[in-house]
Amino acid sequence: MKIALAQINPIIGDFKHNTEKMKAYIEKAIGLSCDLVVFSELVISGYPPRDLLERRDFVAANLSHLHKLVDSVKGIGVVCGFVDRNPTQQGNALYNSAVLFEDGKVLHQAHKRLLPAYDVFDETRYFEPGTEYSSFFYKSCKIGLTICEDIWNDKDFFSKQLYPIDPVARMIEDGANLIINISASPYYVRKREFKWDMLANISKKYDVPLLCVNQVGGNDSVLFDGMSMAFDSTGQMAARARDFEEDMVVFDTQTQKGDLHPVTATDTESVLKALIMGTRDYVRKCGFARAVVGLSGGIDSALTACIAVRALGKENVMGAFMPSQFTSIENFQDTKKLAQNLGIELVHVWNIKGIY
Repeated sequence: MKIALAQINPIIGDFKHNTEKMKAYIEKAIGLSCDLVVFSELVISGYPPRDLLERRDFVAANLSHLHKLVDSVKGIGVVCGFVDRNPTQQGNALYNSAVLFEDGKVLHQAHKRLLPAYDVFDETRYFEPGTEYSSFFYKSCKIGLTICEDIWNDKDFFSKQLYPIDPVARMIEDGANLIINISASPYYVRKREFKWDMLANISKKYDVPLLCVNQVGGNDSVLFDGMSMAFDSTGQMAARARDFEEDMVVFDTQTQKGDLHPVTATDTESVLKALIMGTRDYVRKCGFARAVVGLSGGIDSALTACIAVRALGKENVMGAFMPSQFTSIENFQDTKKLAQNLGIELVHVWNIKGIY
């Protein structure tokens, strides 16, 4: 089975944008003769939706666009994340869910079992944990479908487990020979090596391929680096998407080989790419067009201006210089030279000596 790992950059609450982008990647996967295309966690709504989940119209719109997608896609299986309602009167009103559909029919659905409530996460506030751990047959594989945190509780990898249950172990016991994980795992420095080791450990331990599709993009202060991956049954990385940009790679379950795209080589370059992506997405997703950067002649404002230019283009960045009686001649010279180097407009008329 040929599986496409499709990492896209969703906009929270822009259901039409997100599903139209999904359709474009689905068509691309069909063109590559893939049997299945996998998207990230809560891709229909974008992650993290936070208190928008308390709006009934938000949840309803998410379900409506999922149903339209299910009805419209033909010729390929699709796995994606969405928000589902809890039909019972017990627990929280919603589930963080994943679905597999094909040719207008839902073939399998899973609810996220392990809900994080640390760091940037607050999922126990909104979601009810799933209780099913069964795997299911699709094409030539018996798949264990997991959602992000569900794979972060391996007793042989973590010295301390945060949860009493390991969903992956349960699915392996049920006969799963392929683990698929849809994720919205935030970026921070040096996390990727830890994550690679964890995923490799799971696939090697259970002798099964493991696919992880991660969201990419910035949503306010939370950044996602993408870098979706597939590991073969020996724990070797067999496929990998680029970091900090939308991408798609293909993994073949028979040959256990796939596309390995290049990623950032150093931590410094990784941080810079994260800042550029986060700035670009914050401006564009909020509907802004241009940015004004206060320049002092110092290092901090110079770096900020450089990031802004790389994120938005020099034509969309303006530098503002506001000298006072304490501003040295070097600050004047360095600010002017910086603006020339970056090719940005420099406003040099706001002397604040008087108002100071």
